[in-house]
Amino acid sequence: MTKLDADSVPAISLRSWVEQQFSDPMTRHIIYAMFRTNSYAQAIDHQLAGPALRSIARTTKKNSIIYIQDGWQTLVDQLYEKAVRAGVSMITGKNVTEIKHDGAVRQIKFADGQEVDVTHVIAATPPAVTSRLLGDAGSKSVLRWKEQARVIEAARLTFSLKKLSAPDHFAVLGLDQPVYFINQSKFTRLSEDGTSVVNITKNNGTGGTDAEADEQFLERTLDLIQPGWRKEVVARQYLPNIAVAYDFMNVGREDRYPGPAVPEIAGLYVAGEWATHGENLADAAAASGRRAARRVLKDMEEVRRSGRETILV
Repeated sequence: MTKLDADSVPAISLRSWVEQQFSDPMTRHIIYAMFRTNSYAQAIDHQLAGPALRSIARTTKKNSIIYIQDGWQTLVDQLYEKAVRAGVSMITGKNVTEIKHDGAVRQIKFADGQEVDVTHVIAATPPAVTSRLLGDAGSKSVLRWKEQARVIEAARLTFSLKKLSAPDHFAVLGLDQPVYFINQSKFTRLSEDGTSVVNITKNNGTGGTDAEADEQFLERTLDLIQPGWRKEVVARQYLPNIAVAYDFMNVGREDRYPGPAVPEIAGLYVAGEWATHGENLADAAAASGRRAARRVLKDMEEVRRSGRETILV
């Protein structure tokens, strides 16, 4: 899989590509499970094969998966501190309700009525939210991104367990069911008291789900992977239908590479895992943010003369 030339794959679905390349049903099950775990997408009829192949090749290379000591919040805290030291002004606890524009960005309006004059905005929100902030008639591109987006959703159970009955079972993925178990504490510290933090996830695709049935399914599956886990629970959290990503590179997306600039509105840019140019999940969020920031910097010289601000939503 890591040696395939993803750039040579035509713009077809993952299912079409796999069924052309592999005839054995079990091989197909294994490959689909790998792609599902890598992207969280349960959408082989919509996922573009080329980008999916490129992502799986990058992920399976040695040392390409990174676990963050003490979890994602440490990364967020460090980014916040670096931004403040660099002179960024942070506004927290305020809800943006509108991005005012007339072919160019003019103002940000907050829920409390405050308005701030701006010339550049990076909207790090899902396309549906960005469209609402602009008014649905505000941008044909953003409206199209919203209408063609396919949200990746999942049900997830997270536990803090005092002890694991099968510590060697640190990662399990389903072949006939869209389920994935991982004991991330095997790779990094995620608790202060030494308990193991484990996750078991069911990929829900883009259709409706039954939250109670999904929870029972995940619990029964965990019975198979870690027998006796119920008496070891210190804490638990169930998220029945979380949005893992607000879009991915799918066969129905007309704009293969959305953003960073919004064509109809000068000074407006988009970022987020949905604004992928072939990257996946956290990679896509970081790469799209970098694309937007570089584009803003390129456009900033004229704006600096006006003395206005750039705001990240």
